[in-house]
Amino acid sequence: MSLLIAAAIVQAAPALEADTYQAALRCRQAIVTGIDALPIAVTAQFNYFTMAAARAMPGDADYFARMRTVMAPDAGPAAMRREEAAALLGPCDQRFPLARRTAPPTLPADDFQRDMICAGATSQLAGVARGYGERTGDTAPYQRLQALAARYQARVIPALAAHGLGDAAAARRAIGEQMFASLDVGNGDAIANACEAQAPPR
Repeated sequence: MSLLIAAAIVQAAPALEADTYQAALRCRQAIVTGIDALPIAVTAQFNYFTMAAARAMPGDADYFARMRTVMAPDAGPAAMRREEAAALLGPCDQRFPLARRTAPPTLPADDFQRDMICAGATSQLAGVARGYGERTGDTAPYQRLQALAARYQARVIPALAAHGLGDAAAARRAIGEQMFASLDVGNGDAIANACEAQAPPR
């Protein structure tokens, strides 16, 4: 009987769409189902799935335009039941193995790429931490992340110019490209922790 039950569970397990855009949005919905207030780590996972969906979109729109599209209120699937969301976590972890991974990621060996990814991830997470502080009164994560982001931004700004990316359009494009590249490193929380461990001196 137990084998029959196990087989039934396997057969009933939800499958993710083959389309990466749809799959990422469905996983994004799954991790927030049943949660009223998102902690910083879960919000970083939410952002990972959002960026994964944005990167998978067809067309030549840049990072920022794509992110506006996937952050629109009508983007993604409708609300799902908690049972469905819980059953999707395994398939989501298989399809997007870095989305919820907490292990320290390996940052790029190239200084420019590392600093770009660190500046982007810590700035994004600082924004998340600011909202968290407004909700909870705990501003320590925001202060830590904002200071860390500022240190990397101070390195990135002159580095962009040194790489011939000093004008606004080129810088915007480079920043967007590195934000998408961060998906191959880890989620924002894991990246920020790794960046803090390698942070440049104050």
